[in-house]
Amino acid sequence: MSFRVFDKYAERYDSWYFRNPVIAHNEVKVLKSFRLTKPILDVGVGTGFFSRLLDADLGVDLALNALRIARSRGIEVVHGDACRLPLRDSSVSSVLMVVTLCFLDEPMKAISEVLRVLRHGGRVIACIVPRDSSWGKYYMRKGGPFYSIARFYTVDEAIKLFTNEGFKYVKALGTLSFKPWEEPKDEEPRDWYLGLDLGFVCIELIKSGASS
Repeated sequence: MSFRVFDKYAERYDSWYFRNPVIAHNEVKVLKSFRLTKPILDVGVGTGFFSRLLDADLGVDLALNALRIARSRGIEVVHGDACRLPLRDSSVSSVLMVVTLCFLDEPMKAISEVLRVLRHGGRVIACIVPRDSSWGKYYMRKGGPFYSIARFYTVDEAIKLFTNEGFKYVKALGTLSFKPWEEPKDEEPRDWYLGLDLGFVCIELIKSGASS
C-alpha cells in the first residue's frame, strides 16, 4: 500500500516543498485560482502543506507520521481511507486531491466516496503530474521511494475517471512550463487547453445536478 511510503518518509516528503520554494509557490497559485467554498476536505492531506495555505477544514490520510506533521500545523486531521471516507453524505462543499489520485490503489472507489460526501454543486479540485508531461516522464524515469509506486494519468484520463462517476468537468489550470532540469521560474496559472507542456495540472469538477 502506497501510504506506507509516506508514513516512512513523511519528513523527507514534507521537506521537498521547502527545498523547492518556487515550484511550491507556483503550485499554490494554481490551487488558489479556484473558488473553494467551505467546508473544505483534503483527501490525501499528507503533511498538510497545501491544506494550511488553503484553509482546509479537515484532512484525511492513512499515513500516521504525515498526519502528525499536519496536526502540528494546526490542521484538523482524521486517520482514514480515501475509499471509505469517515464523513456523512453531502457534508462538505469542496474537496482537494493534490497529487493523491496517482497513489490510490482503487481510484474509482475514492472518487465515488468524494461524490458521496460532496453537496450538490460541490467542487473537487484534483491535481496531477500528467504522465505525458516533461515532469511526468522525468519522475517515471527517476523513480525514487514515492514516484516509483505512482500510477500516472494524462489529464484526459483523470477527467474521465471523474466524469464516469457523474462529475461535470469545469476547467483545468496548470503550471511548471519549465523542464525539471531547468531553473525554476515564477509563473502565473495557465489554461491547460492552450496545449502547453505543464508539469502540474489541477482539474475542477462539480457534482452533477447543479450548474457551475
